[in-house]
Amino acid sequence: FNLTWLGDSGRIVTVGFTRQSKREIKFWDSRSLDTPVHVHELDQAAGVLMPFYDPDTKLLFIAGKGDGNIRYFEVQDDAPYVYPLSEYRTSSTSAKGVAMCPKRS
Repeated sequence: FNLTWLGDSGRIVTVGFTRQSKREIKFWDSRSLDTPVHVHELDQAAGVLMPFYDPDTKLLFIAGKGDGNIRYFEVQDDAPYVYPLSEYRTSSTSAKGVAMCPKRS
């Protein structure tokens, strides 16, 4: 599993696989890590997911190693906590890695 901190919300998001090899996103309350507060299934693929969060826009970017797409989600403070927005797809190039750059340099 990979994880990222969701800024001032006090939540953590993890990405990984289910027992049936489906990729999923789980949202956790940092004060109670017993069970996730929300689970969002994505698809069934072999690529490892990499989460990136922008606290200014409250957008969660999910990229998969070996995938040709990056998914965007809006993160909210209320259930269901995440809303799929869009997806960027490349026609022939798969990602070997993904990183976020500073907004100002």
